Amino acid sequence: MHVMVRESWTDGKLDEFEKRVDERFDATDRQFGEVKERLDRMENRLEQVDERLFSMGRTMVAATIGICTTMIAGFGAGAAGIVATL
Repeated sequence: MHVMVRESWTDGKLDEFEKRVDERFDATDRQFGEVKERLDRMENRLEQVDERLFSMGRTMVAATIGICTTMIAGFGAGAAGIVATL
């Protein structure tokens, strides 16, 4: 049979407990601050990647338009040459 000993919480023990709780919350706050800094840096990097992808998309659209224009002009010139020889 187990007998539980009842401890009395003196003011000193309560003060010590409060101090330890405060220290742990302070440590947790510091850790969350570090996580926030890392997330902010990651957000900045993702914004840079987004800008690069958007720029690359514009370049690809411009290149596609240039290729299509060249092909249409080439087909037009070829057709004009065929018509001229008739």
